[in-house]
Amino acid sequence: METRSKRKRTDSARQGHSATPRPNPTPPLPTDASTDSRSPSPNDHKRRRSNRPPRPPSTVPSISSVEPASQNTWQNRKNLAEARIDEYKVAGRPKDDLLAKTLKAILDYLPEGGRDQLASDIIGVGDDDPILWEVFDNFRTGVLEAFKSTTKTFSVTPSPHHNRRASIDKVAAKLPDPQVRSQEWANACLNRDNHRCVITGAVTESEWIEQGEVGGQLWGKLEVHHIIPFSLGGFDKKDHHDIAVKWASIYNAFPAIKKMQASKINMIENGITLLSQIHSQFQAFKIALQPTETANFYKVKKYKSLDPFIFRVIPDDASVTLRQSTGHENKSLPNRDFLDTHFRLCEIWHASGMAEEHDRHLY
Repeated sequence: METRSKRKRTDSARQGHSATPRPNPTPPLPTDASTDSRSPSPNDHKRRRSNRPPRPPSTVPSISSVEPASQNTWQNRKNLAEARIDEYKVAGRPKDDLLAKTLKAILDYLPEGGRDQLASDIIGVGDDDPILWEVFDNFRTGVLEAFKSTTKTFSVTPSPHHNRRASIDKVAAKLPDPQVRSQEWANACLNRDNHRCVITGAVTESEWIEQGEVGGQLWGKLEVHHIIPFSLGGFDKKDHHDIAVKWASIYNAFPAIKKMQASKINMIENGITLLSQIHSQFQAFKIALQPTETANFYKVKKYKSLDPFIFRVIPDDASVTLRQSTGHENKSLPNRDFLDTHFRLCEIWHASGMAEEHDRHLY
């Protein structure tokens, strides 16, 4: 009996032990494209995005809540962002071989506020490479190409962060009817700039003849350039959403230019008189005006592949002081923040390797 009792207790103990099942280990999930056995195609990221379950709202703070960091705090945040960039694996997504250099150049050249937002966006993607690519391509298509492209229609990648949708909707709600080019605006800029190219001092041919064909005086066709591109105000109605994405992306990167809106694209502060050859080079990110600490005083920055003629006529140490001509002192000068935005985008374009890649395909 005693032996049977012991056996019963032993059996009960075994049954009690086996009643608590041991959890099965969960196999690790793949974290990047390199775990896929097949080679990715350029369209894979689109299929992944369409098959991916909806993400919860992003915990990355919006531009309005990201305060400019102190120098030490900013350096720490930048280091974390760059470390995440270094982990990215090139996987055949469009232009992603330029992702690392581009995002690091953006961190280097964006102003306070914009750079803090980008760093937070990069850190906030965690280990999701496709989302990091979307952060990169949103800036490439929504900001860089928006300033540089001469065409109005091209695909724009929206920000992957859900908290940006509200800002896009807000911009979209305020978009006016498409703007038209204004000769009155152009004339006002020409009068303010004394009918001269502000960089070279070139005049029109008729003015040169009236002056007695002075030797050494540059002359040619003058054009008034929109610093913030006219295409952001003179858009096709079918591109309404893409234009809203572009404006929202630009505001996130350059908070200081929120004063500019599509309805104000023809404001005189957004115009600058240039020789026609310089106009095209300015839009192509091959020449820029770099702001200084002195009001209305700018250094002329020349970049590689600048037109040889323009390169020769502008000294390497050239500088410009913008001023109104006599009788037009009431007209606002080109806006410093607009010119600073253009200059910073030029720096990013060349530091990222995109300039070389563009020229390679061009030639």
